[in-house]
Amino acid sequence: MDAVKFIFHLIACAVSVFATSYDYFVIKIERNSGAMVMGGKFKYLTFWNMCFQSVYFTLNVICDLVEKKSNPGNPSQRETVQKWRDALHSCLLFPTTMFVGVSFWAIYAVDRELIFPKSLDGLFPVWLNHLVHTTILPFILIDKLVSHHHYPRKSRGLFGAGALVVLYLAWIFLIAYVDNFWVYPILEVLGIFQRTIFLSVCIAFFASFYILGEALTTFIWGKSPARSPSQGKTKTSQKLK
Repeated sequence: MDAVKFIFHLIACAVSVFATSYDYFVIKIERNSGAMVMGGKFKYLTFWNMCFQSVYFTLNVICDLVEKKSNPGNPSQRETVQKWRDALHSCLLFPTTMFVGVSFWAIYAVDRELIFPKSLDGLFPVWLNHLVHTTILPFILIDKLVSHHHYPRKSRGLFGAGALVVLYLAWIFLIAYVDNFWVYPILEVLGIFQRTIFLSVCIAFFASFYILGEALTTFIWGKSPARSPSQGKTKTSQKLK
């Protein structure tokens, strides 16, 4: 077990779980800010992402304890928990984390009222805002450097990431329909045509982060060895025996 990698994952796990728990159990925001609308904290992609991060880094700590020293990037040599970790990382966590961090601060730089109104400053601590929107970026990028993830075929990976996008969009539109409340202020000020263009750009942006994640893994670790058909046949014949 790599001690440095284990300590990093332990810290990232502790920070993610703490930030998620503090946000959910301690931060109380009045209805006019949207907190008590349908879905509560779970209507925000940021909160979804922190839940993903908490589960992911917990899996990483477990993986560090069980990881085989012989080529952990080889699909045929991964434990089940490593397969779960890699699926979560590739399809959900990396694109969501990058999208949340980059889009939040990009919109914030243009007009913070469109994403995080100044009225929330007294309700949502600055340090917590940075834990859920800033530190997530170095955490996921450092993890790229210390952990070798196996990516699925691109079509499957993009399908998984796309399913998350469709699910979340359906969720925020349902909230808008039921409670007449847009989760993000920017969606409220845009007209129907502008909103369609904005969401289309966001979807393309999200997909590009999936592709970036796969490219970074290949650049840092090289291509994972593909599982040959003969390996699959050998395992099947062993089971039959």
